[in-house]
Amino acid sequence: MKFAIVEGTVIFNKEQKQEIDQIAGDLINMGHEVEVFVAEDSKFCSTANGLVVNKLSGVFSYNTEKTILNSLFVSVKRELSLRSLYNKVMQIAKPNRFDAVVFPEATCSYMRVLSMHELKRGQVPMVFIIQGLVPRDCKNLGSYSDRLLLKTNIRIAVPRSGKYGFEVAVPNIELIYSRKLAEHIVTLATD
Repeated sequence: MKFAIVEGTVIFNKEQKQEIDQIAGDLINMGHEVEVFVAEDSKFCSTANGLVVNKLSGVFSYNTEKTILNSLFVSVKRELSLRSLYNKVMQIAKPNRFDAVVFPEATCSYMRVLSMHELKRGQVPMVFIIQGLVPRDCKNLGSYSDRLLLKTNIRIAVPRSGKYGFEVAVPNIELIYSRKLAEHIVTLATD
């Protein structure tokens, strides 16, 4: 299979980028082809493990620095960044180019914006791994996922951790109980 891994518009630290590199490396080791797509201004772009890394022109990371002015506009910036990202993904998510598009560092806001974007009607499977889910986001994620219930190309997974549990019963969300994300991604992409 050929996977497009989309970094997204916010990578807070090198550990998140290392996790993306780990998933990409695991998929390659399993015999799959992988291309990584990053924001034009990505600070953590690397070609480690022989990955093909593509910069998405016109897609920029939004600033998460805690300032008063930035705090007022953070949700608007996030929405605009995600819309821009999804517009670019629509261009790369063509049938026969990739078997699946993977968002390994997605958040609840990805689902909110996706529920209003035409990308949800695509033909290529979109795999969203929801990372860093906190209890206050569980209800919102359930609501957004419920809106995407009939979209068969949208696959959502939440890694379970000992600290937080996702308890909202939505049939299109898979709970992942192991750290073998690459194996789950392949399963989600082929279901």
